[in-house]
Amino acid sequence: WFIPWNCVFTVHSAALCTGVSKYVGEAVKTFGGHNLRKRNTVGITPWGVIHNNSDLVGRDVFRPYQPLGNPLSKRACLNGFHSHFLLVDDGTLGKHGCHQGLRRKLEKHIQLQKIHPRLNQGVPVVCVVVEGGPAIVSTVLDYVSNVPPVPVFVFEGSGRAADLLAFLHKQTANDRQLDADIKEDFLLRIGDVFRVEMAEASQLYTLLLQCMDHRQSITIFDSESDDHALADAAILTTSLKGTKASPAEQLSMALAWDRADVAQKEVLVYGQHWPVGSLEQAMLDALVMDRVSFVKLLIDNGMTMSRFLTVDRLEELYNMPQGQTDCFLHHLVEDATKTSLPIGYRLSLIDMGLVIEYLIGGAYRSNYTRKHFRAAYSRLQDKEGRQGSSAPRSRQRRGLPQISTKGRTVQDLHFFRTAQPYKFKEQDFSTGNSREVNPIPGLVNTPLLIAFNFNDVFVWAVFHQRQQMALFLWQHGEEALARATVACKLYRSMGFEARQGSMDDNISERFKKYSLEFGQLAVDMLDCAFRQNEQMAMKLLTSEMEAWSHFTCLQMAVSSCHRPFVSHSCTQTLLTDLWTGPLNMRKNSFVK
Repeated sequence: WFIPWNCVFTVHSAALCTGVSKYVGEAVKTFGGHNLRKRNTVGITPWGVIHNNSDLVGRDVFRPYQPLGNPLSKRACLNGFHSHFLLVDDGTLGKHGCHQGLRRKLEKHIQLQKIHPRLNQGVPVVCVVVEGGPAIVSTVLDYVSNVPPVPVFVFEGSGRAADLLAFLHKQTANDRQLDADIKEDFLLRIGDVFRVEMAEASQLYTLLLQCMDHRQSITIFDSESDDHALADAAILTTSLKGTKASPAEQLSMALAWDRADVAQKEVLVYGQHWPVGSLEQAMLDALVMDRVSFVKLLIDNGMTMSRFLTVDRLEELYNMPQGQTDCFLHHLVEDATKTSLPIGYRLSLIDMGLVIEYLIGGAYRSNYTRKHFRAAYSRLQDKEGRQGSSAPRSRQRRGLPQISTKGRTVQDLHFFRTAQPYKFKEQDFSTGNSREVNPIPGLVNTPLLIAFNFNDVFVWAVFHQRQQMALFLWQHGEEALARATVACKLYRSMGFEARQGSMDDNISERFKKYSLEFGQLAVDMLDCAFRQNEQMAMKLLTSEMEAWSHFTCLQMAVSSCHRPFVSHSCTQTLLTDLWTGPLNMRKNSFVK
């Protein structure tokens, strides 16, 4: 059986209730539902070998088909666990092999498709050999001798053709030819396995040797291994080696398969050269595709959010298509701005800042709506507009002021340095030349206007309801207790907005669940801190969080009506101390 393996998982098999094909559809149905990726099981088989094929004749009608075959017949029944069937009729009866040409054409067409809308990598095709008859040998030779070759993955121990390929692959590791006595025994083994005469066995032996000429495209796997996850990783590794793709393309392929372990072992190796921007693009793809394991892998390998996050990337994350989430975010922006958004409106960071202020309420001010950020953001848009940006943004629809960029200030340069991953070039519009901006004395020691960090992408994950991603990002950066209370408040407010907007009950219930999860994390952290140091834990409650508009954790918890947090011993001790502290004789010995 053969697998073109991609994000829309597709299995090609013979579709008959014989051999391994009998178990393919059932296996995919039973074990293939661990995530949301769509799976198709396509059966490609000759029309002339199907039992009761006349029952299948009809156009745009439902025809009953009874998969009850005769064990003495040369024909076989279709396997009911397949989702689609392609039946090839060349006029022959009871003859196999006429469908191989169509199968190869279909697989080549699949290879031309993109593995994911965000990735340029084509769909990899892997040939997986489990057991197999004599026709499989010529099929394997066709795959490995193709340009580029299709990697072949052989399950040793599954029997027949697979075992013969595995045996010959090991025996010819050092010398292409077998010893005379081993060759004679091997020819007898071929005859016994396939029940063929010596002449045909000799022909099959020649084909097997020709397969070994392309042994680098053949991978042998022990089917008796207890760890079935190794097979999945081995198939991906085989595909990576067979495609001869660049490291960036291999990383994209592993990302599409969601196999961070393979990427760490085979792709992100020491000494590998990476083109400028390739890892940043991989991080963006991992966030959009919700690959938590890959985000962790890239961070462990040195990727920093301060280097990765830019204005454009943050806005791309907020504007990625996500069905109901898109509608809900636009609904929040309309409520926050009291305006109606046009169709196709592109959210800006200033829009999201207004939404954050709207949801948290009170005197909260987002960094995205402060005066200096608005001014720098407007200057950045002016700069992109003059350079002919491919995706210009309309400042008028966002209410941004028209500000000239002549005579850039030190603050402007701070903004551009933190908003772009590399040194930007300032355009000299009088001469049409570009020149690199020389560092201004004292620039390095001057505080940054805004530095994007884990807080920014954490809030994005909360808004897009990526709970597992949010939980992972919550573990990184500073002020974990603060972020837990902020997430609790945002989720609670979004749940209220969902109920007010008469949206699906499942959405509001989901927000409530996520809010409770972060609320419990906040309580657990507070409890741990209080047990270790009571005074420091109470200071943690009243410490103003600069990154969160100088709010305190206690303010945020009270704002979100987080009763378990407010009723915690640490909070109650703090409140008691605030009310009765001046009356404490031990602290105030001057009181008579």
